Amino acid sequence: TKRDALRAAKAAWQAREADALAAKHVVEGETGVTRVLTARDLADAETTTSADRSDDGDRNDSERHGETRRSYRTKAIHVKNCRDGAYTLDASLRVAKVFVENCENVVVTVRCLVITQTLEIWNCADVSLRFDEPVATVQADSCRDCALIFKKRDHLGAVVHATCEGSLFVRWPK
Repeated sequence: TKRDALRAAKAAWQAREADALAAKHVVEGETGVTRVLTARDLADAETTTSADRSDDGDRNDSERHGETRRSYRTKAIHVKNCRDGAYTLDASLRVAKVFVENCENVVVTVRCLVITQTLEIWNCADVSLRFDEPVATVQADSCRDCALIFKKRDHLGAVVHATCEGSLFVRWPK
């Protein structure tokens, strides 16, 4: 029946929403916090065995000795509703994407690999994003007086923006 089809569609939508939320590490509602997010901070650490191989196909030192190591599920990082803080995404991370939403007077430093090379920022004021790694696209929507600071000129891909007020600075060293 139509009612059963609607219930099934709603259940499928709720399952997709739960999966999307589980795939994000959310930092929300913090004020005056300065911290470094590392791979260990992300949830869902999975234990792997010595039979697993490193990315280059060789066994690493711990695997040669039959030790167990940890790998971490790739997630998106979502910094949301934070004020007067600084967050560093450590080089130990491998994230799918970075989101910064509704923050004020916050600095986010990206030292890790962003697999999609995409960062989205929206509804933010006086936020600085610092990039030590390349980013193909930064999307800025409804922001006021924000800065994008790249370690190298060739780390900048494209900046797409809409309805931003004040200034949107894009900088890199000379």
